[in-house]
Amino acid sequence: MGMAILFLVSMAVQPVLARAVSPGIPLVQTRQNGLQLTQQAQAFYQAGAFEKAVQFWQEAAASFAQQGDKNNQSMALSNLALTYQKLNRFPEAEAAITESLSLLESTKKSRETLKVYAQSLDIKGRLQWETGNIQNAIDSWVEAAKIYQEMGDKTRLIQNQLNQAQAFQDLGLYPKVCQTLLQVFEVEQPVEQGCNLSDSTVSLLLEKSDEPWKLEGLRSLGNLLRVVGQIEQSRTLLESSLQMAQQQGNTEAIATIYLNLGNTERAIAERERRLSFKDGDSERVKQTKRQAYLEDLQKAENLYQQSTEVSPVLLTQIQAQLNLLSLLIDSEQWSKAEQLWPLLYEPLQTLPPTRTGIYAQINFAKSLLALKSAISPENLKMEKIISILENAVTQAEDLGDIKAQAYAFGTFGRLYEQTKQWKIAEEFTQQALSIAPTYNSPDIAYQLSWQLGRIRKQQGDRKSAIAAYTKAFDTLQSLRSDLVAINPEVQFSFRESVEPVYRELVDLQLQEANGFQIAGDTQNLQVQIKEVRQVIESLQLAELNNFFRDACVDANPTIIDEVAQTAAVIYPIILPNRLEIIVSFPTEPEPTFKLYTTQVNREEINQTVRQLQGELLQPPTDGTTAPTPEILTLTRRVYDWIIRPAEVDLKNSGIDTLVFVLDGSLRNIPMGTLYDGNEFLVQKYALALTPGLQLLNPQPLTQEDLRALLAGASDAPTFGDFGQLPAVDEELTQIAETIPNHEKRQNEEFTRENLQTLINQVPFPVVHLATHGQFGSNAEETFILTYNDRIDVRTFDQLLRKPDENTPIELLVLSACETVKGDDRAALGLAGIAVRAGARSTLATLWTVEDQSTANLMVDFYRELANPQQKSNKAQALRTAQLNLLNNDRTRHPFYWAPFVLVGNWQ
Repeated sequence: MGMAILFLVSMAVQPVLARAVSPGIPLVQTRQNGLQLTQQAQAFYQAGAFEKAVQFWQEAAASFAQQGDKNNQSMALSNLALTYQKLNRFPEAEAAITESLSLLESTKKSRETLKVYAQSLDIKGRLQWETGNIQNAIDSWVEAAKIYQEMGDKTRLIQNQLNQAQAFQDLGLYPKVCQTLLQVFEVEQPVEQGCNLSDSTVSLLLEKSDEPWKLEGLRSLGNLLRVVGQIEQSRTLLESSLQMAQQQGNTEAIATIYLNLGNTERAIAERERRLSFKDGDSERVKQTKRQAYLEDLQKAENLYQQSTEVSPVLLTQIQAQLNLLSLLIDSEQWSKAEQLWPLLYEPLQTLPPTRTGIYAQINFAKSLLALKSAISPENLKMEKIISILENAVTQAEDLGDIKAQAYAFGTFGRLYEQTKQWKIAEEFTQQALSIAPTYNSPDIAYQLSWQLGRIRKQQGDRKSAIAAYTKAFDTLQSLRSDLVAINPEVQFSFRESVEPVYRELVDLQLQEANGFQIAGDTQNLQVQIKEVRQVIESLQLAELNNFFRDACVDANPTIIDEVAQTAAVIYPIILPNRLEIIVSFPTEPEPTFKLYTTQVNREEINQTVRQLQGELLQPPTDGTTAPTPEILTLTRRVYDWIIRPAEVDLKNSGIDTLVFVLDGSLRNIPMGTLYDGNEFLVQKYALALTPGLQLLNPQPLTQEDLRALLAGASDAPTFGDFGQLPAVDEELTQIAETIPNHEKRQNEEFTRENLQTLINQVPFPVVHLATHGQFGSNAEETFILTYNDRIDVRTFDQLLRKPDENTPIELLVLSACETVKGDDRAALGLAGIAVRAGARSTLATLWTVEDQSTANLMVDFYRELANPQQKSNKAQALRTAQLNLLNNDRTRHPFYWAPFVLVGNWQ
């Protein structure tokens, strides 16, 4: 018997935020003895007359059944299922596709039967996707893909992979999305590199021949790149897909890409807002930057408007307007938001019961909640928001979409939380949790558990609140590898929707710990503080994962307590109304924890840190080099907050090193400057920083390990506004004299290629780079400059990567780098580059210091390390080098000696 040919139609998946049309659903043509019926069914389907198409698919299936033609009967049934989906008659669609697959399973597996079976699985996957069964949809598509692969059907395999990528993105599995989409383009990239695409890879993608799937592939990858922080590349790929859509005259694709580009421009605007408004800028500079931010916002608004105007599909129009409403609320354009939301209210009520439409209603309700909370418009009554959510719940129940039901009930809980009706809020939240078990809806479950914790805390039930917060924390731990961005339908920002879970849990746990301390319950105090430490550690790792937008922090580490035998570990934890300081003292058989509380609020801490940063960054200009009274006042204040409460205990413990696990803005000031009224902290202890409680296989750096790769430049084409570093040549020469076993590459020889070649040939325990670099609060502005290249933090590890992982870098020194001024979280970049490099220790600077004093410190540091009589570890060697500057009349000011910090293993 002859075979019908399946043709492709759009999957028409248009999620509310940053998601769009997915390809690859087949529809059936057939042969003689049913040809007329199927041709008519096709015609009606393509014309959008789905009720008529249903009638003809049913008749075609009956005709083939009479002929005993199971293959074509199955194809007619599969297309009937597809058409039912268009009518949102999902139970009937389910019955049709089940019957189709059952027929095929009872048929001899010829090549033709397998082809129909694979295409029917594609349709089944689409039905499962539409009804919220994402994992089941993936399973169906994976099964179909195997058949396409065996048959060598490349076109259908690609369409299938694009569908899989959409589903993986729904689950927040972004590394998997990236790998799947790159497979479509036949581009190979190591898994550990994530979706960090080089410019050459982007060019390769754009140069691919204009196959039918290319438009969708570029659009999908463009959306993914936005989510993982590659915003410029996202814009490039989306603009290319837009050109293709315009050339094809594909109106709906054009509208969808306008929507996607609007999301990307919005992300660019948000990044500019976050990075540009720095303390210390003049009013004129601030105004210029704000104007640029507003222009970026306007681009996003215009693109959303274009999408609304161009799209022939109501759902796409609504999605664009929903995104515009969200943007207006986030940017506090209240009058525009007040004008827009009533235009959405009625159309949303008319949406059919699809998962996309349900999420649209729920996200609309959440936007209205935010609007009401901010300005409470007179015409926005709570009853309207309730009616939207009730409609969403009804549709989700009819559809059988458990996840959407949970999301809707959870939003009801949020509504009543906002109105302080705690009991009702708790009931709705509990109901949502009961139908969205953590194992299959972790992205929603963690937010619901967090919400439940907040509600119980407001009711004064601390123990139950801790239990709910702990559940949220545990769920986040299971999600950590994909924390960069959870389900795009449940949009969030890390600082708003992830970080507070950790901090609020720690706040409650520390309240419990203080109760144990007051009661003298030492045993429970130690247990509680260990739990607090675990949460703080997890927050540090989550911050770094979010910084990189991939799950890069997954080492096989050693717990810091096993190493800190002569060191105390200090954890200052900034809470809204107080500063809690945990100190771990090295006692046997295990460390002893003590808790100290300072009554100072977060705003005062942040303001003091900003003032101190500003003072420390100013080199002395009046001929004196002593610290200014302002510096001494501010550094004493911070000493009183962090060290003073534990001062006596630290002195009595006999330790010689302090290791800090710093929190928030405290990361941006050097702990060595803390002043007790007589001495700076660096004059009393060796100091080190660590991003967390764990160290990468820490080993002491011995004299035998002092084999170094020395590299840098005094000037380079890449330096630009950073300026020259004239003392670099002297710095490298003197270090080379201290460490005879070395290789040196400087100025024109300081290239990525030269360094990579050397590192591949010889293991260097010490790598010293004397060059400009920058640490910022996101990966885009964290980089190192070589003579001819700028190497961002995501690819920095490739420069230092060794073929033999058994010979890691023991010490990475980054001389002349600096944190971004005015960026409260810029030190994340320093921690990030230390982690990404895979080095056990990193020595870097928080700001660019005078060139000559930097050279002097570095030479003294290595001289101390290389001195067999001293047997100094890295922290002690750095302290000695800093004290040499501090005790020199020319460099007594902290500007010269303070910015050098050691991150990681201090031994």
